[in-house]
Amino acid sequence: MPNNLPIPFFWVTILILALLYIREVILNRPASKLKAHTLEEAQQKALEIIHSAIKKSQDITSQGKLMDERWKENFQKTLDQNQTQIMSETQELFEKFEENLSNYLTQTQTQSTRAIELELKAARSLIDNYKSSQLRVVDENIIAILEKTLSIILSKKLTLADQMDLVYKALEKAKAEKFFV
Repeated sequence: MPNNLPIPFFWVTILILALLYIREVILNRPASKLKAHTLEEAQQKALEIIHSAIKKSQDITSQGKLMDERWKENFQKTLDQNQTQIMSETQELFEKFEENLSNYLTQTQTQSTRAIELELKAARSLIDNYKSSQLRVVDENIIAILEKTLSIILSKKLTLADQMDLVYKALEKAKAEKFFV
């Protein structure tokens, strides 16, 4: 609409120039009848020009209003389309983010589970190694106790009951000395 403003001003300027020209022509004519007649003609032409200019300015204004309404409609349509597109792209972005986050969490959970399983295997291996070493120590202690007991028993001639009694005492003594863990 702002670009259409110079057109009515142009016509008004032409009209004013035409009136000034007609006035100059009428004032410079010698006869008064001729002046009156020419003045009437000039006024008639001026009125026609004014009416024509008014009609054209009204046409231009109505066209401007129609263009303005069309522009508003097109702008609103474009705005609605952009809003819909932005909403769908935002929804798509959130869905991708959700999917990526889910995948990341699944991978992290899997990696954590694997790490825990490896730690458990290592802990079990250490426990088994410790258990084996402790059993070896117990076995060695048992052998040492038996050797000691046998050396004591074999040096004396004892009855079976006395031998059993000595074995039990030796075992109790071993327990007191914390041979067994």
